[in-house]
Amino acid sequence: MFNRITEDNFRNIQLPRQSSLVNFSSFRELRTDVLFRSFSLKFVLEGCEQYLIDGHLFKVSKGDFLLGNHFSDGKLLIQSDEDVKGLCIDISPDIIAEVSAGFHFPELTEQDLDFEKYLISENFVENKYHFSQNIIGQQLSKISQQIVGQQHYNFDFSPEFYYRLAENIVSIHYPGFLRIKNLKTVKSHTRKSLYRKIQSARDYIDLHFATIQNIESVARESSISEYHFYRLFRQIQGESPYQYITQKKLQFAKQLLKDKSLSLTDVAFICGFTDLSSFSKNFKKHFRIPPGQFR
Repeated sequence: MFNRITEDNFRNIQLPRQSSLVNFSSFRELRTDVLFRSFSLKFVLEGCEQYLIDGHLFKVSKGDFLLGNHFSDGKLLIQSDEDVKGLCIDISPDIIAEVSAGFHFPELTEQDLDFEKYLISENFVENKYHFSQNIIGQQLSKISQQIVGQQHYNFDFSPEFYYRLAENIVSIHYPGFLRIKNLKTVKSHTRKSLYRKIQSARDYIDLHFATIQNIESVARESSISEYHFYRLFRQIQGESPYQYITQKKLQFAKQLLKDKSLSLTDVAFICGFTDLSSFSKNFKKHFRIPPGQFR
């Protein structure tokens, strides 16, 4: 099923729940309950859609997409002077469950079989990505270009389309499932809340790693005590926040070193290292080659 939804026909369209379908939408103003009818992907092509889910705000801007399932309750707000265009793809829980059960992970053991139900359960944590981050985004970008380019064509999506998308979703979210399992807490709601806090912290680090002075400031952004933050971050990410920040700095340095106009000292300070010695030591330890020779 494929639909084009606007402010003119929004109230008149009845869409089935827990089925597979594709909707292309265009709104300037919309306030409504979040409609995660199945396992759903919300991809924004133009503008910004704001989702409030379980008290957590997701600002989904151009190029971003949000994933959630039918347990993801909340509100959607669109308010813009220009058309906000988006693509919503629902995948039936049956397809998600079937693909999850049939997907092979070398590290999957008998006690990990809960993963078959994870994506369609209340334990699933909503995730926001940019389309450039993974293969799901690439698939969404490709199909959205076709839909925008053929405005009057009535698309028909085969089961293979949904199965391929489900395979990508399953493969990308298995690591997240393992991270959530690592949290030493019983209640599902608490586990999701803590995982979201560390997700937010990781996003904050990704944006500000070069200017972060200490871990305490990151913990404060997450509203978690510094000790608790250290412990949770390591449980979920498998490394300390300091290690994660250092890795981000070094990957950035690797890109900057391609610019021959920048000195090694320039690169060190741009990436947030306190001095050239600290930068060189960390770079050599991580890449097994001094930064000067990397060039």
